[in-house]
Amino acid sequence: MVAYRIFFIDFGLALGWLLWRKNKVERDFRRLLASIEQFRREISAPALLIHTKLQVLLTRGDLHLPPEAEEMVRYAYERSREIGTLSQAKLPPMAGVSM
Repeated sequence: MVAYRIFFIDFGLALGWLLWRKNKVERDFRRLLASIEQFRREISAPALLIHTKLQVLLTRGDLHLPPEAEEMVRYAYERSREIGTLSQAKLPPMAGVSM
């Protein structure tokens, strides 16, 4: 009888530990998603400003940049557009994850 009780106590402790671990992983995952969303919100406005300023530099007629400088500005312009696109992208839904 004592062995039976010890077995059920051990089983209950193991089950409780597994549930705690599952909930901890889910909490960590939700915290990570919130951090990513906050990062996207914070990076969106500066990326748009950089993109706009570089576009003004490229389209200004009175500003004659040397070819190397124009190439660097164009490169930065393209990368800023990629950053803006990434910051606006939504995370794909994760299969099997409840939120």
